[in-house]
Amino acid sequence: MILTESRVKWIEENQTGLTAAMLTLGPLLLAQGVYVRRTALKLPEPPGPREGMSGAGAPFSLLVAGDSAGAGVGSPTHDAALIGHIRSALSAGFQLRWKLVAKTGYTTRDAIQCLRETPPEPFDAVVISLGTNDVTSGRRISTWINELNQLASLLRSKFQARQIVFSGLARMQDFPAFPQPLAWYMGARAGLLNRTLQEWIAAQTDCDFIPVDTRIRPEMMAEDGFHPSPEVYAVWGAAVAEKILQRHAPAAVR
Repeated sequence: MILTESRVKWIEENQTGLTAAMLTLGPLLLAQGVYVRRTALKLPEPPGPREGMSGAGAPFSLLVAGDSAGAGVGSPTHDAALIGHIRSALSAGFQLRWKLVAKTGYTTRDAIQCLRETPPEPFDAVVISLGTNDVTSGRRISTWINELNQLASLLRSKFQARQIVFSGLARMQDFPAFPQPLAWYMGARAGLLNRTLQEWIAAQTDCDFIPVDTRIRPEMMAEDGFHPSPEVYAVWGAAVAEKILQRHAPAAVR
């Protein structure tokens, strides 16, 4: 289904459960959100270089952009984070040029602004980790879809992206950092954005979707209860690399 303006309007107008929750639970949800922001453990982004070369074979270029999960928060090093696992898989068959442009707290709008300020260079594949902060900031569906269009257009025009891989939103209702009913509300919002993202991607011939819909157990999370553990980054990175390799066999890369 093509995500038309009328379809987006229908989605926004039929969030009856979420609208009712905000009307009845708004003050409590707001108070819990403030409490989580004030008390949550703040983990750093992994240290180390954010661009480089690795591997041998046909040349291939990779950009990972987005939020704190894209930056690898919850992992001690970039090698054990999302960029590291994708890099390791692709370096087995390519001479890989890679770059990381991601930062804690980034919404889709923030990522667009950052990429506008990033020097242009071509990338065969761009991996996007965004959406969680759009959920927590209460971004409207119509606004988010407009930002996705801006982001994709920017990646195609400025960075000549041949493939854009979007990661789906995790089940935020399972995040240990969130008390109830905030966990339920965040999960419902994330699910709504997730379904909308899948509909949007279905109409984009150069985009792919990585589902992140596994039920989350506490041991799968970093100690802050909000970010992935290194084990989850390994599974996530392998799934992204597989999706990239489905489109780009080494012999077909320019």
